[in-house]
Amino acid sequence: MIKLYGNEIWNSNTPNQYKKVIIASESQFESITDALENAGLNYCGYINKNKSYVAVGRATVPNLEKLNISYDSIVDSNNRKYVTNNIIGTTKYNDIGDKMYRKYNTDFAYKVAQRLSEQDIPFSGRIFGKNTTITVDNIYKDAINAIAHEIREQRELLYNDKAVEKNEPSATVKNSVTVSKEDNTENLFNALSVLHYKAHQLESLNSTVELLNNQPELIDTFSTMFEDTSDFKPEQLNMLSMNFVKTYSGLSDSELILANTADFNEIKQSFINTNLADKLIENHGYSYAQSELIRDMVDMGIDYDTINLLDYTFSLTEMQTFIGAYSRSDYDSLINLVTKVKGVTRSEVEGMISDGTYTPALPDFNTLEKTLYFQESEVESITYMYYNPDAYSGGQFVITEVSYKQIAEANKTV
Repeated sequence: MIKLYGNEIWNSNTPNQYKKVIIASESQFESITDALENAGLNYCGYINKNKSYVAVGRATVPNLEKLNISYDSIVDSNNRKYVTNNIIGTTKYNDIGDKMYRKYNTDFAYKVAQRLSEQDIPFSGRIFGKNTTITVDNIYKDAINAIAHEIREQRELLYNDKAVEKNEPSATVKNSVTVSKEDNTENLFNALSVLHYKAHQLESLNSTVELLNNQPELIDTFSTMFEDTSDFKPEQLNMLSMNFVKTYSGLSDSELILANTADFNEIKQSFINTNLADKLIENHGYSYAQSELIRDMVDMGIDYDTINLLDYTFSLTEMQTFIGAYSRSDYDSLINLVTKVKGVTRSEVEGMISDGTYTPALPDFNTLEKTLYFQESEVESITYMYYNPDAYSGGQFVITEVSYKQIAEANKTV
């Protein structure tokens, strides 16, 4: 029987569509698994016929080069379907006496669960989609906090390149927010530092920081719920902060599991979608109607790389055809459409996608001093666009759409 190494809890509850498999020689197995473990990442692997196979999360793959490991190849996982559970753990929930709760991002919770198991600490976990609540006896409070802190530090070392942007230093938490001198200060500093906010963002979180000073048991929950918000605007963070305080203020440690985070998650996801759409649209020359289709695609859950196959040279009809092909999982039609619009062969398009050199078309910057007009007969409108070099953002396209009806009405008054 093949022996599994790593996090079997993660492996058993994560669909294979979200995994990739590292294939390497047997001699490379230990160095690969050690590197993944020391980075606080989930993995599960085995050795068979002098080859090692290590499953990792799909999102882990882009960061493997930072681990300094050697391997032969990375492939998609097989199509085997796992019967996933909403409950994980080593003991029954009702068998835990003095219950203490911690809520984490589910991927993070799987790693916490693995290390609790390795330390023979009884726990029960309940998975709620992207978030998971882990329950332990209060006597293990320090142990689970230490485990979570260690994993967070390990992952920070892997992702710390996000902390610095060109010509802009990272914010110093101590200079940006006011925190108490209590024992939780270091944990709070660490939690905020891992999120890589800048000073103007941190100022938007003062109400949450005040709550965390008074209820330090919420620090891990805060870290989980505010993951992936490092690029949020201050006003977005402020809205999340107010909702977080509203959700958790006044709850005791034993009542945390009752917190309703649906509104918070909905607001956060709407901001994620807005920011992603803005990134895809800004300065790409899209008309208003095209931009709205891009936003629809983001709301549908179409990923960034797929949407970025499009550009302003695609007509509205072609963009709608693209969406239809994606919705039907019709890869051939989607690629053939891109090939047709770009005027190159299918093999050229697939080659550029494969090696990362595919680039969507941008307007000719030599024409930026001109006002550009586009007639869109499909939606009966005219779009005109010009470049404003003095915009607050440092320069941007200004796009205005005028319908045929508006033009006709204006013509009547002439």
